[in-house]
Amino acid sequence: MTRWLAALFLLCVAAPASARSETINLWPGAMPGSGTVTGPEKIGSEGVATGSVSNVTVPRMVVVRPRKPNGAAVLVIGGGGYFRIQIGSAAMPTAQWLAQRGVTAFVLYYRLPGDGWSSEVPFQDGQRAMRLLRGNWKTLG
Repeated sequence: MTRWLAALFLLCVAAPASARSETINLWPGAMPGSGTVTGPEKIGSEGVATGSVSNVTVPRMVVVRPRKPNGAAVLVIGGGGYFRIQIGSAAMPTAQWLAQRGVTAFVLYYRLPGDGWSSEVPFQDGQRAMRLLRGNWKTLG
């Protein structure tokens, strides 16, 4: 019985909320803030939180759309102490949970000071994401 419930939970959390996946880049041109990151984006496993992301070079939002949208939208910003973003264990399950309830969720991948960016860039990325959502809510949501 316990295995069955665990499998059902994983199915509900892992099931895609929509048929299509969209990514919206935050900065079409030059990004504000200073710092640079070299190398590819890293997805953590073994020794770090599974599904955590670091070394973000392209700040973006991943859209998780519900099958039956209710008109609401939420920006989901995963934590991680400014040296990783808890996408797999926190942000994406939250977005999928919201989508199952009709809410369009936007999961933010933002630049991190722990990767070499200046301390203001996470705020700039968050503010830009909110501006994009508020300015384009009719077409995005």
